[in-house]
Amino acid sequence: MQPYLSRVLDPGAAPAGWSRHDGEEFLYVLAGRVQVLTEFYAPAELGPGEGCYLDSRMGHRVERLGDEEPRLLWIATRPQAGDAP
Repeated sequence: MQPYLSRVLDPGAAPAGWSRHDGEEFLYVLAGRVQVLTEFYAPAELGPGEGCYLDSRMGHRVERLGDEEPRLLWIATRPQAGDAP
């Protein structure tokens, strides 16, 4: 497992499209509000103290909601030895 602290950039500042890779992820909102978009499920709006889990092979992305810059804690699985990155 690898933890990451991240910020969600202003709309249009991040690359468009889906993120997709091997593994699983859990994200937890520390500050601000975000919308989690996935390939197969309805969008989810999350605020401080809320989180979600997803299979990283499914297309996914996070978008900022509101003026406050969101801060997130991501916890992702790492590829196993010998797996493609």
